[in-house]
Amino acid sequence: RNGLLARGSLRFSPTWLGSDATWQSFEAELKTYHKVGSERNMLAFWGFTWLTMGQPPYLDLPAIGWDYNNRSGRGYAQGRIRARDLVYGEAEYRVTLSRDGLLGAVAFVNLTSASDGATGVSQTPDPGGGVGIRLKLNKNSNTNIGIDFGVGAEGSNGVFFGTGEAF
Repeated sequence: RNGLLARGSLRFSPTWLGSDATWQSFEAELKTYHKVGSERNMLAFWGFTWLTMGQPPYLDLPAIGWDYNNRSGRGYAQGRIRARDLVYGEAEYRVTLSRDGLLGAVAFVNLTSASDGATGVSQTPDPGGGVGIRLKLNKNSNTNIGIDFGVGAEGSNGVFFGTGEAF
């Protein structure tokens, strides 16, 4: 509800363990949560980078929605943005609408920058954003059901369901 979370992961996929080619991937993420005004409002930030080295198979390349919790890129279909290297950032404003905490709402914006397949240079970021509602399932664990509507570039959009917050 308030604070900082950092996580990192380094994966090795050598041929001697059955991979068709030797390759590695590195993931790092940082999430911060800040109360705004009262206990009922929060501003949250999430950033992560996912890099690959070697020759990863296509379906193992970093992609939107394939992060650790499968929640990145609201506004885009899972896997729509895919590249050898991916950098992602999101900001979300959360507010409780009812006194008992049963209903809440969020507004979010995100940016995804993927590397160019030929040059490896990061491309212009793809923007996304949207709004959502929250229905509290359990006050003790702070568990919600979330329904978000997100839009992205070039007419991309969708409805995204989940339990808990996106991050």
